[in-house]
Order: sequence, then C-alpha cells, then structure tokens
Amino acid sequence: MIVCAVAGVILGGTGGYFLFRSQQLWLQIFMVPFCGVLGVFATCGAYVALGHVITRRVCGAGDTRVLT
Repeated sequence: MIVCAVAGVILGGTGGYFLFRSQQLWLQIFMVPFCGVLGVFATCGAYVALGHVITRRVCGAGDTRVLT
C-alpha cells in the first residue's frame, strides 16, 4: 500500500506539473500537490479493488490468511 501511495504521489505530481506548467506560479503551487493527492487515491483505490482478484488468481484463495 505504501508503494502504491508513493507511486501515486509521483505520478500525480508529475501529471499535475505537465498539465499546469504553462499556468501562473500560484496555480502550479496549488495544483501539483492536489494532483498528487488524487494520484494517491487512484492508485490505492486500484490496489484495494484489484488486490483480492490478483490474490485469488495467484494463490488460489481470496484470503492469504487461510494459506498454511
């Protein structure tokens, strides 16, 4: 989950920079971190949504606590 959050901040911040690089400085200062936060929500949401599906396909069980 931490890896997803870090990747979301990096990808969202980079995307926000490229989206708002031709705008005024105050807008860049506000929007780059905002896009980083949106990136965290998107990547962590994808992890939560797809984590069980991937675990079920790889391990054969939806919950890894039952694997012993």
